[in-house]
Amino acid sequence: MLGIISPSNSPYHNLAAEEYLMRKFREDIFMLYRNTDSIVVGKHQNTMGEINLHYLKEKNIPVVRRLSGGGTVYHDLKNLNFSFIKTGELGKLVDFKKFVAPIIEFLLIKGIEAEAGSRHDILVNGKKFSGNAEHVFKDRILHHGTLLFESNLHALSRSIQVELDHFTDKSVKSNRSTVMNLKQLLPDSLSVEQFTSDLFEFLSQKYSNVIKYSFNEADLSAIDRLVEEKYKTWEWNFAYSPKYLFQKKSTIDGYSLFLKATFEKARLRDLQIETEHPLFEEFNTYLHLFKGIRHDPSDFEEILISHDLEMISAKIDVKALVNCYY
Repeated sequence: MLGIISPSNSPYHNLAAEEYLMRKFREDIFMLYRNTDSIVVGKHQNTMGEINLHYLKEKNIPVVRRLSGGGTVYHDLKNLNFSFIKTGELGKLVDFKKFVAPIIEFLLIKGIEAEAGSRHDILVNGKKFSGNAEHVFKDRILHHGTLLFESNLHALSRSIQVELDHFTDKSVKSNRSTVMNLKQLLPDSLSVEQFTSDLFEFLSQKYSNVIKYSFNEADLSAIDRLVEEKYKTWEWNFAYSPKYLFQKKSTIDGYSLFLKATFEKARLRDLQIETEHPLFEEFNTYLHLFKGIRHDPSDFEEILISHDLEMISAKIDVKALVNCYY
């Protein structure tokens, strides 16, 4: 078995590394890594329906889609992620309890009595500190999970604070849970770096013939290529979402407004705006200009300030209208 502590804190790099290790290696592997502030959505989720885009743009927090299913999670440098990648028998690869068992065993040594939850999570006294997901590729399985050590729970909450009634789709929805940090149950002197080192040492002793592995130049080149071609792209992180309906009620210049939009691959397919605002009778004749744009406020605003709409947009609250789009 190979044991890896990722040298990178990039969410793009680490998610790409998991896919690379699963597809290109045959050895069993465990990897530990920490990411800078980021939101990681499940493979089958509607990204826009899971995130607070206003907050993420304000804080410059990126959104990345992972290879596995399940719900949305928040990462920062005080959250430790673990991965197990193994080869096994087809039909017997998926086993959440088996993969979280060594984590629970390690925490017990640390004095924390944790248990596997019913939603692929790990709990202490009913509170969640670990979300887990899996992905199968041929006879290989990737199991990965989070460990909230001392994460910013306020940022976590704000990042995924979304108006669920704005979206109608068939995507996988996240289960919102009461969360906690492990740090409150551990000695004040224990840092996330030491916690990471301790877990790595525990796993190295638990599994036989563990070899500590460092990525070579060829590995890093392949991972970087996967980052650029997939994990950093809007097409993967947003457009992979299923078709969805977005509806929002708001006000503009004192008039009520109802926006109804259909998106496919996160691009606008149909847009309807209902309002008694006197300028919108003319504005509605230009709705065809928005067809095909991304579900991104910058795309919407770009059309609003285009030459064709210049006279109208100069007379309405453009910012308020853009805010209706997400």
